[in-house]
Amino acid sequence: MRSQNVAMLAGGALLLCAVHGGVNAHAETLAPPGATLKHGDSALMRYVDTPEQRRKATSARARLVKGCMKEFGFSEFSTQEASGNPPPLLSSRRYLYVSPADAARFGYGIDPATAKDFDKPKDAVRAAVPSEEQSVLLGQGLTSYKGKTVAPGGCVRQADGILRKNTPAADLLLPWKLMNQAAGMAAKDERVTSLVAAWASCIRGRGYAYQAPEQAWDDPRWRPARTAAGVSEEEKKAAVADMECKDQVGYVDKLASVQNSYEKDLIRAHVDELEAIQRNQEAFQRNADIVMSGGRP
Repeated sequence: MRSQNVAMLAGGALLLCAVHGGVNAHAETLAPPGATLKHGDSALMRYVDTPEQRRKATSARARLVKGCMKEFGFSEFSTQEASGNPPPLLSSRRYLYVSPADAARFGYGIDPATAKDFDKPKDAVRAAVPSEEQSVLLGQGLTSYKGKTVAPGGCVRQADGILRKNTPAADLLLPWKLMNQAAGMAAKDERVTSLVAAWASCIRGRGYAYQAPEQAWDDPRWRPARTAAGVSEEEKKAAVADMECKDQVGYVDKLASVQNSYEKDLIRAHVDELEAIQRNQEAFQRNADIVMSGGRP
């Protein structure tokens, strides 16, 4: 059977996950424009796949899935890789910061053009692929197709199994768990509580009564009020004041410095588990290299 349908490579079920092990591919930490971020990169990011590694993983998985689908007669099944850059909502906003210039354009939202690949509803992509093809792709609803056995989980899980061959066990979510733990510890640190107080004083002078950056970022007035016409002027004004106050008090660099000090303590406490992640990543990347060279691990 010939098919012109395209499956999007990103995260999810039909959207083939771009990170080995199923870890969220979009939580990359980047330096926000407008902040120096001398300490901004998380100390734990060395244990997380780089964008280049994720692109390689996505390409290798796409190659394997396409080859598998071809074996079932879907000779023109193809994939479309999502943007290599994760949406800022899950990347540069680790410290609830965007540049004042972006705040003036999008408020606390993100540029729709940046997020277009990730905003596509999964059901819409799923509907674009016929059910027969989906069944082979995901292994749902049948165990064989035209006399050929469909592996559990279909071509997607088969590709994952090939790429994970001989990769040592590791908790790939551990870096994110430790980042969250360090953030909680930093939030109670006097250096951070003083920093938040300085920010609150600044934004109070701009006419806002927020006591913490989270209150401004998550103000319930913002997101429900958004329409196709775009973000409200009120939200833009508040977001600009928020970011300018963060710049004024050195919020991002100071918070990052404190948080990273706790992360380094946690790294020392979990060194064996984190080294296991690195070994897992190295083995996975070797498998991806073999696949991209036309071989099989």
